[in-house]
Amino acid sequence: MSDRIRRWFKTMFSATPIERSADAQAAVDRACRDLALYHFMSCPFCHRVRHQIQRLALPIELRDTQRDPERRQELMAGGGRTMVPCLRIDHGNGEVEWMYESADINRYLDFVIALFLAFGLAFEVPIATIILVATGITNTAQLASARAYVVVGAFAIGMLLTPPDVISQTLLAIPMWILFEVGIIMCRFLLPEKEAAEETKPEEPQAS
Repeated sequence: MSDRIRRWFKTMFSATPIERSADAQAAVDRACRDLALYHFMSCPFCHRVRHQIQRLALPIELRDTQRDPERRQELMAGGGRTMVPCLRIDHGNGEVEWMYESADINRYLDFVIALFLAFGLAFEVPIATIILVATGITNTAQLASARAYVVVGAFAIGMLLTPPDVISQTLLAIPMWILFEVGIIMCRFLLPEKEAAEETKPEEPQAS
């Protein structure tokens, strides 16, 4: 009976993970490699963070400091405090950051995932540019003439995909613009026949 009740509660209160493409999920997995959550199973604030992790489909290691004394000792030895939930962020250069408030942790996870997905999208710009030129939808001359609109669009996308601060928007918009220019250069080298066809295309006579 207790197992049945436990399964019912788990079904009622568990989050449905969001679905991503394989490439997007791979980017998310890379973003979570240096994250670990120290938690208590019975803590409601910890449950809030675990729910967010499950909803975002994040492969973050969960370390139970309530049932595992070694994890609690590890938390203290690593510079953390016996407060849960506690997110350990390893910056890779020996520097470790600790985050304790559940609301702050959830905001941080949303920020990291949005930023990684946004940068993953930005790196698809050259490929999209090549596809547009290869299929004849546009050409490099038209793309170059639309440069001003692309810059404005890059900042608009940065505003939508990143947190509401100028630095994050700029950090996304400038690489998107540079990658757009890279895409134009790649088209000129990889699709020279398209460029030649556009240059030799006869002009349509104007109606008198």
